[in-house]
Amino acid sequence: MTVLRHLSAGEGEGGAALVAAPSVWYNVAAMSDKRINNSIFIMFLLSGAYCAAHNISMQDFLALDDQYAILNYIAECPDIFDSMTEEEMVKEIDAYVKGV
Repeated sequence: MTVLRHLSAGEGEGGAALVAAPSVWYNVAAMSDKRINNSIFIMFLLSGAYCAAHNISMQDFLALDDQYAILNYIAECPDIFDSMTEEEMVKEIDAYVKGV
């Protein structure tokens, strides 16, 4: 499934499914399909909201992701974003980027 840039399915060691993001591999073998889909959907929503809030292109966002691993942060803790508005999600990412 292609959602953002290099997100694609593959096989890892021992048959563990992996999802590749620009510079990070997420081991999703232990994650449920629902959680994986939720993480990808949040990545999609947040990337668009972040671009709109900061008036940047998706290319600019992906450059920030390369530098700060924003998508990795989302994949590691998608549950914190579940109940947030888009504005709150953008603020959370801004705080994350400033803290890196």
